[in-house]
Amino acid sequence: MKVLLVSERFPPAWGGSRMYYYEVARRFPPAEIKVVTKRVDGHAEFDARERFSIVRRFEVWDTADYRTLFTKYPGYMAYLTTELLRTGADLVHSGDCLPAGLFSVVWRSFLGVPYIYWSHGEDHTLLASSRYLKHVLALVCRQADLVVANSRFTVDLLRRTGIREDRIRLVTPGVDGDRFSRPVETSDLRERHGLEGKRTILTVARFSPRKGYDTGLRALELLRDRHPDVVYLMVGKGGDKPRIQALVKELGLEDRVRWAQDVPLDDLVRHYALCDVFLLANRAHRDHTGQVDVEGFGMVFLEAGCQAKPVVGGRSGGTVDAVMHGVTGLLCSPDSPEDFAQALDRLLSDPDLARKMGQAGKDRALRDFGWDRKAGEIRRFSAEVVEKRRPGLAYRALRTLWR
Repeated sequence: MKVLLVSERFPPAWGGSRMYYYEVARRFPPAEIKVVTKRVDGHAEFDARERFSIVRRFEVWDTADYRTLFTKYPGYMAYLTTELLRTGADLVHSGDCLPAGLFSVVWRSFLGVPYIYWSHGEDHTLLASSRYLKHVLALVCRQADLVVANSRFTVDLLRRTGIREDRIRLVTPGVDGDRFSRPVETSDLRERHGLEGKRTILTVARFSPRKGYDTGLRALELLRDRHPDVVYLMVGKGGDKPRIQALVKELGLEDRVRWAQDVPLDDLVRHYALCDVFLLANRAHRDHTGQVDVEGFGMVFLEAGCQAKPVVGGRSGGTVDAVMHGVTGLLCSPDSPEDFAQALDRLLSDPDLARKMGQAGKDRALRDFGWDRKAGEIRRFSAEVVEKRRPGLAYRALRTLWR
């Protein structure tokens, strides 16, 4: 079996779906998979370390209107079709609706090459504001041999799109337990961030409205007098950061907030280890165009759990699969600083409860969310698709000639 994974989302540009694709790809036998993705800063050094093949020719356009469809897509599809033949792929994994998903529909229709589409929830909510894009997404999902859903939230969205239950596979993201659960030293980080004698609330996320940094800050303001030793450490960067920095000043919380960005992966583990509570006040955010951005799962909850940290999140999107409310952490009303303040107060005021939830989170993450298990599931049903639907005779002849 040979698999071609096509997506603009791939490391070393980090993020939830990017990490998901990477962790699965590197657990396939190297001869079985090739990744086609886009160039990003640092990709040459990153690619040189990997055992599987990565081709950096992906292009991303800000718009996917009819003009883009007719002027830019044909040439790019010709290149990707060449890469498909060069790989000799039996199966395509499509990591995006546009253009990879649309190309996959064409390959399946004219060359008989089966494909699996990966859905993360936000693809449905973000594209729903455009009638054209909504129909394209529906076409991509309905034509796919299988659709991988990252959460029960995404499964529900797929059902509403008309996808049959037997063509959906629920495979949540996982976590690298060996990396994120290892004991680490944090004294230098505490000194760097001025955390000596402090208790720490931590958020690891890019700065975007759906991540709820502002809700976390307003919750911290409500806890100002009750927990004067608590500081909020924000790890991330992104376009919404200036607004959050302005809010910190507006609320008078400059002495209670710490900042970090461009944190290496190994140092990220140490940041989880130094916190007392992990917070992601996620919510569904609708922008001025009507697009809704939502948390598809929330891998950071599992990463924090591996360090036995209790977690607090918003009851929105796929976080109900990442956080077991009342067991590994607490889920709150997404737009209620008061609800988040109450949850944080409960954990900060009851160390025994915090330890119990943190340990439950660690046990669950290591037991149920190992990447070997997740990649094994995906490889197994990939092989089932290939066995059930062989590429068309014309494609098989062409790829033989191409080699």
